[in-house]
Amino acid sequence: MVLVVFVILYLVVYQLHFSTTMEAKIAQVRYGEAESSSALHSVALYVMTILVEDLKEDAGGQSATGAAAAGEGPRPVGKEAGKAGGKEAGMAGPEGDTGTFTPLAASSGSSQWVDYLNENIFKDNRQQVGDITVKIRLVDGERAFDLNQLFDYPRLEGDAVDESGVASVSDDDLRSAVEGKSDEAAALSLRDKVVEKSRQRRAAGKDKEGAAGSKGGDAAAATGAEGEDPALGTAASTVVGEYEIDEPFVMPVPERIEATRTMVERAVEGMFSVNELNGFLFPSGIKYSASEIASSIIQYVLERRQQPFQNRIYLVTELLNIPGITPEVFYGPIPFVPEGEEFDTGTGFVLRRDDFGELMPEYLYGTDDAQLREEENLRLRELESQLGQFADLAEFGFDPMKANPLTRGMSEQVIDMDQDGNEYVLEKPFPIGLRDLFTTWSSGKINLNTAPYPVIYGLLVSLSIDEANLVALDIKDYRNRFQQEAEEEGVEKVGGSDEKSSPDLGQPKRQKKDETKASSKDAMASSSLGSLAGMDPAALDELAAYEDVETNYFTSLEQLELVDGTEGDASDRLRKDEAVERVDVEQDTLLRRVQHDLGGCVFGSSYFNAELRAKPKQGGAVKVGHLSVRRDTKRKMVEVLMWKNFQK
Repeated sequence: MVLVVFVILYLVVYQLHFSTTMEAKIAQVRYGEAESSSALHSVALYVMTILVEDLKEDAGGQSATGAAAAGEGPRPVGKEAGKAGGKEAGMAGPEGDTGTFTPLAASSGSSQWVDYLNENIFKDNRQQVGDITVKIRLVDGERAFDLNQLFDYPRLEGDAVDESGVASVSDDDLRSAVEGKSDEAAALSLRDKVVEKSRQRRAAGKDKEGAAGSKGGDAAAATGAEGEDPALGTAASTVVGEYEIDEPFVMPVPERIEATRTMVERAVEGMFSVNELNGFLFPSGIKYSASEIASSIIQYVLERRQQPFQNRIYLVTELLNIPGITPEVFYGPIPFVPEGEEFDTGTGFVLRRDDFGELMPEYLYGTDDAQLREEENLRLRELESQLGQFADLAEFGFDPMKANPLTRGMSEQVIDMDQDGNEYVLEKPFPIGLRDLFTTWSSGKINLNTAPYPVIYGLLVSLSIDEANLVALDIKDYRNRFQQEAEEEGVEKVGGSDEKSSPDLGQPKRQKKDETKASSKDAMASSSLGSLAGMDPAALDELAAYEDVETNYFTSLEQLELVDGTEGDASDRLRKDEAVERVDVEQDTLLRRVQHDLGGCVFGSSYFNAELRAKPKQGGAVKVGHLSVRRDTKRKMVEVLMWKNFQK
């Protein structure tokens, strides 16, 4: 009897212990998930803050590059509003009168900005929120082709101004669209203005001819439906967030369709060549055809955009619906690397899995000491626990990157020297796929300062394959080289002192090293971090400078002449005085043909996509968040277009 009672009590106690333990585990998981969700929302606000701060630095930091950033250099080619510097404030895209946004702390009084490849905002970034580590990857929408505006990118012979894909407008119309208007009127995108103008013409035609005069006898549908316009062709009404917007689509002419197919085919070929160069091969051994992939994408986009309803493509993953596009083509040939092992790319980098389980490139020949870096990070965590996460730590001997709370979690760039002793930034190799070439949130322009090599290679449709390849590689290398130091006379040297002076085309220049410290105090004072939650406004004047890596970037298309040097030798192919300027694109100089093909590019970005990954200190579950925003300089806000998070 005693034994039976003992067994029963043992089972009851064991069941209670088991249930209590399981409830504790479940509560811990639920708490971790809720904590991760809160951390993702917090870091999403941080992302919008650094986008605002980056814009403020461009608008207010008139230093050695101020003349170029403010558009005082030569007039760029083919910009929407004729603005010098090529940074347009009224880019086309979904917008509304209200929405979720983070307002700018103060008006900058300027609509000029530049976003380039090696800016701080695009660096690998980590933020600590309590016991949650959030990993941030931010890219701009203008670095890739927008599937919804795919046929607007290639420039045909005779294209003198940008073609929006909605209607042809003159350069004066484009300029008047944003100049001499009120802030409210200027905030409207060019697409909205053209659509509104078309509606007015339609309304005037209706008053004159009556309802019976509508095309095909369908007057009610033509005048009453939001998504149909006789002047523009078939269109659909779509909803973005709280806004209902028109997505007019005009069937492109055959010449434009063929030029777009060539553009996409070259971009896919460039994607394959970059992967092969970095040692990323398709494990299946299948040989993919860039021509077939390009034709399939073109056909799919044409069919989707002609749908009477929901003709807007919201997710790039729709490309996986196309037969022949496999996950390894879409995501890239990502090698299988088990935990604790590495993959040698053969370019000086190896891929290892980080604590999030993702493959990350690591440079083998860097001078950075991992142990010292870890000790510095521990010291940072200690000081943050004592002084607060948003404390300025410049007085503790940290460099500006670590001292500033906005840039503290950002990784340093890998810097090397060439055979001439010139410093340049090494691009980290990583498998790329179609998801890196296309987007669905964009102004419909390509940012020449951030677009990867395959995209630039694809845009150069009027050049031969060899010419386009060399020019795209030159642009890629030029953007990764450091700016030359500004001389007192304003004359630059391309390389050593024995080389010819390069022309002053308004290109960005960095201050001499001995002048950097003297100007850092001014940079601190101009920093505007008041929008960062928890920041003491009284400490702003003493905050460490928000410094970007001073590599080359473009503020006008004339500066393309500098990408391969100005020595005048065989390697200097982009020369303004190469021959007599001609009107015929095919017989024109290489520089003018390149400027023609890149004439629709911009130099600053308006749309940004952030991938956020949150992981608790104790636990392996990773929560992922996707954020798409539009940085509106006219309305002084960052507008949220899409936000979603899920458990991985």
